[in-house]
Amino acid sequence: MGTFFRKHEALIVIVGVLVVMAATAFLIWTFPFGSSPSVGIEAQKTDTMTSDLFKKIEDLSGKLKAIDSKVRREEKDLYEKTKRAIRSLPPDAVADGLNDELNLFRGLETCSSRMGHP
Repeated sequence: MGTFFRKHEALIVIVGVLVVMAATAFLIWTFPFGSSPSVGIEAQKTDTMTSDLFKKIEDLSGKLKAIDSKVRREEKDLYEKTKRAIRSLPPDAVADGLNDELNLFRGLETCSSRMGHP
């Protein structure tokens, strides 16, 4: 019977040590040593800054979409206005105007003969 109690005593000691180790590990995991309380504050500041930046990005994205649609409308209006102006010109005037623009680009001072310019 003496060995029976010694085996149980050893088993009880081993289980006790394991329970103490598990409790210690749990406490260390839950309340880590050396953690700085400022880490939480810095994390909150970073989160606030990040959310502010996301809001600014959304605002700027909305403004960019508004500008894009405005420019597209203006482009369409200008295209229609130019198209109407060109349709009102006689065919020879369009060709002469293009030739005059080409001569200006080339640096020539001559005008097309049909326009009657000096």
